Amino acid sequence: MLCKAFFILYFTFIYTLSDITIKIMNNEDLLAYVIERMKKTRISKGVSQMELCLRANMSQSFLANIEAGKKQPSLLTIIRIASALDVNPRDFFPESDKKDKNEIKKEIYELVQLL
Repeated sequence: MLCKAFFILYFTFIYTLSDITIKIMNNEDLLAYVIERMKKTRISKGVSQMELCLRANMSQSFLANIEAGKKQPSLLTIIRIASALDVNPRDFFPESDKKDKNEIKKEIYELVQLL
């Protein structure tokens, strides 16, 4: 019984750690990812650079430089672009690989049953 309790505690700890672990990216990779997601979102919605610039109240050369990786968008610029594309700014950022708590409990239960 003590052995099962230990394994339950151990697996709960391990799965909790994996639940809060987020894929770490360096700043350059994250910026490139965000810019690529912004561009893909714009294209998938059929919006030209010029149309997005009119909606977001920015110059076309500024947006072109952002998409080419020559300029870094500020958080305000990212929010304005997201708003102009009618998406949440979080859609441009990577998501963590979190698991549902019930899924974790089920996996722990299945592992304990193997003991």
